[in-house]
Amino acid sequence: MADNVDKKILYRLHKNSRSPVSLIAKDTGLTREVVNYRINKMEQEEVIKGYPAKINQSLFCEGTAMVLFKIIRSDEKRFKEILKFIQNHNSVNWMAELSGNADIVCTYVYKNTEDLANTTSDILGFIGSNLKEHRLSLYITEYKFDRKGAIIGKADEKISKPIIFKGKEKTKLDGDDLIILKELAKNSRIKNIDLAKKTSLSEDMIRLRIKRMEKQGVILGYSITVDLNKLELEAYEVELQIEQMTKETLSKLQYYVHTNPYIVYCSRAVGKYNVIMTIHAKNNKHFDEIILDIRNHFGNLLVDYEFQHEIRELKEIYVPEEYSN
Repeated sequence: MADNVDKKILYRLHKNSRSPVSLIAKDTGLTREVVNYRINKMEQEEVIKGYPAKINQSLFCEGTAMVLFKIIRSDEKRFKEILKFIQNHNSVNWMAELSGNADIVCTYVYKNTEDLANTTSDILGFIGSNLKEHRLSLYITEYKFDRKGAIIGKADEKISKPIIFKGKEKTKLDGDDLIILKELAKNSRIKNIDLAKKTSLSEDMIRLRIKRMEKQGVILGYSITVDLNKLELEAYEVELQIEQMTKETLSKLQYYVHTNPYIVYCSRAVGKYNVIMTIHAKNNKHFDEIILDIRNHFGNLLVDYEFQHEIRELKEIYVPEEYSN
């Protein structure tokens, strides 16, 4: 399990996983040797599962959909085949196995409505007679995607600017830019000299290209993925149906999710439920306390809600490779 020293390092990596060890050491009050040792140890023990760069999806796709699947699980071999198919689907960018009213959740990006329909048909077609039911939601606005606070149990004071899913935006990216993005998305701690070897650019040009893409909002940041069990946290997928989505209600929602460190993701959506959250809680009791607080905060505006316990995360990439070409 990660101790408090590990969590200080993880918090710093979550803020910017591309930071050099020397800067992490300075910010945490540790020596470079301790930081290096701790990071290597957490990688070996798979506390740290990866270092993805956050890529602006709107540059590569029209939108993002989330689907929950309830599976008839009479044959576990067949269930594993379904998991593998969805995990390997070239449009799926995130996926988890669940416990509750649904067995699988995934999100996938789409270029247009036809692409959305085709991806949905692909997955439903493969599940076939093993599908009991499914529910699809389309993301409109992303209000929060930040896991830092849950690590230390403290909210970040900064309220992030909402990301609006308004269709594919245009920007000029050449082949070398795309290579840089793909490599950073796989491992944000890759060195510039190694990126230079994969492109036609010098190390200095790599540095300038990265800074340009950060300034343009192509690269939104650098984070890490972790094993929540080793941080003694549990993940829950929560869907809310909130009435009267006025500007006042949306402002109330945005402020609330940013002041609760354990709400690590929140989006407004189109579907049966119009708000989707991911909550990282310490245990069942803590999760119940968070849900009760949500109910009290929104009062009569909250018409209904539903949640699932996340057993394990199976996939996370910001932009599937097919969409970054």
